[in-house]
Amino acid sequence: MATAVIDAVSEGDVVVDFCSGGGHLGIILAYLLPRCHVVMVDNKEESVRNARRRVAQLMLNNVTIIQSNLDYFRGRFDLGVALHACGVATDLVLHTCLAQRAAFVICPCCYGNLAHPDLPVNYPQSELYCSRGIPTDDFSVLARMADHITPSGRLAMAAARGPKKHLKRLAAPKSWMLDKLGGVFAPRPSTGPHKLRESLPLVVFLRNRLKYALNNSEVTKIVMQRLIKVDGKVRTDSNYPAGFMDVITIDKTGEYFRLVYDVKGRFAIHRITAEEAKYKLCKVRRVQVGPKGIPFITTHDGRTIRYPDPLVKVNDTIQLDIETNKIMDFIKFDSGNLCMITGGRNLGRVGTIINRERHPGSFDIVHVKDALGHLFATRLNNVFIIGKGSKAYISLPRDKGVKLSIAEERNKRLAAKAAA
Repeated sequence: MATAVIDAVSEGDVVVDFCSGGGHLGIILAYLLPRCHVVMVDNKEESVRNARRRVAQLMLNNVTIIQSNLDYFRGRFDLGVALHACGVATDLVLHTCLAQRAAFVICPCCYGNLAHPDLPVNYPQSELYCSRGIPTDDFSVLARMADHITPSGRLAMAAARGPKKHLKRLAAPKSWMLDKLGGVFAPRPSTGPHKLRESLPLVVFLRNRLKYALNNSEVTKIVMQRLIKVDGKVRTDSNYPAGFMDVITIDKTGEYFRLVYDVKGRFAIHRITAEEAKYKLCKVRRVQVGPKGIPFITTHDGRTIRYPDPLVKVNDTIQLDIETNKIMDFIKFDSGNLCMITGGRNLGRVGTIINRERHPGSFDIVHVKDALGHLFATRLNNVFIIGKGSKAYISLPRDKGVKLSIAEERNKRLAAKAAA
């Protein structure tokens, strides 16, 4: 790719490396083209910091590094470069180069999601697809299939016969906390409202966590007596996938549990009161209008609720009455509200939303501050609103969602030991 760029530029040209990352391509071009000026553009702070460090080590004086989104860049240039620009960023680079009447050398990446509402690019772009009248949703599916189907992928798709029925213990999610020497296999969750890696089978909950059973056979005997309820409904499948925010009820013992994460990313056995067990929080995934103009929303746990409040939007949280399946209240996705992180390396942390960075064609980033003032950032999809302002709508597990460093945990243990 560097050879193609060298063949296309002239002395004194300005070359822009879009989505430059740590400068793997831009730095090579700056080194090989000392009489040209190279501009590297990327929106990730860590990548920009690494690129600046590398440029300083090589003492290159023909490089400018800019931290910016693609659509915010307004500089003049003669040639645009993009290597594996993620999502639809490749098309954005093409539009930018055409607007500048500049040449371009581009190696595209996967397309992924084409349905982002803030994209300035309309799909499909091809005259052939436009003439066939293919709907946008169908074209999005075709783009995703083109991303994933390779010669080896076709072979794998042809080889699969029916649904998978087994799960190796080492492949089980770490949030289940299964010991790796306890056997070869782990219980595979049944299909249900939560994804496999975001759920906890009832057998793991009853046997491994609550210790109410010694083996799978005893768990089956418990659930077949119709003693276990998940969100108010009796579940007799020992592999039923309970997930985040689900309320598990055991009437015979008078116990109520809410499945939430602790700060180490594990499902916590969090006991709640009978009053709190009457409702749960659900994140809004989609807001649509169905047949006959009936509005509805879908939530993170697979629910479809008709006629919601018109103010409820995607990423907001609703407080749902479990018995009636009616919306009691809702919380907007706004700065200043309390949230819990449900994915990524900050899984289980609780904090207040500071701001949201929009990245058209990529992942929006949300900045959060916890109760101790620690700042961290995560993707928008990982943020689950749990309260208005600093008031949480649910009770929190032991550490209240505050993650301590290794040194802070040690000091806390020493202080507790000294006090005892």
